[in-house]
Amino acid sequence: MEGSRFNEGKPRWSLVDFKSLEGMVRVLEFGADKYGDFNWQKGLKTTEICESLMRHLFAYLRGEDLDSESGLRHIDHIMCNSMFLSYMDSNRPDFDTRQDRDNGYKDITEVPKRFDTYLVKTKEGCYDFAHFTCGEWNKGTDTGGTPKLWREIPQAVK
Repeated sequence: MEGSRFNEGKPRWSLVDFKSLEGMVRVLEFGADKYGDFNWQKGLKTTEICESLMRHLFAYLRGEDLDSESGLRHIDHIMCNSMFLSYMDSNRPDFDTRQDRDNGYKDITEVPKRFDTYLVKTKEGCYDFAHFTCGEWNKGTDTGGTPKLWREIPQAVK
């Protein structure tokens, strides 16, 4: 006979691949050595977290695997920044520094100036990120010749 458990609606932690989280823990250890344990829980501006996340994401997309400062994988930095962002969103709304929290960006031209180094409109008419050209990204085009990424960016920020 087996005992009863009422787990409906509770998180199914068995779905998590904990080995995949190990690199993120290494990034947290690197940060703890540099800034102190749990320094990030004191509060980080959400836009600065996003900027760091984007730098690591774009480095990964450029073909870089390892961060030059930490020697750790960019993917693990992305996961760590995502956790920071989730924590701030859930626990520290006082650090929400998005420009317009209620309506989002109405137009891609309203992206704050600090993002200008990441997001630009190219002569080809694409929304492009620093160090990338439409030609580099067009390797993954759909049948219409326009990468989904370029079509989705304006809608994502409206």
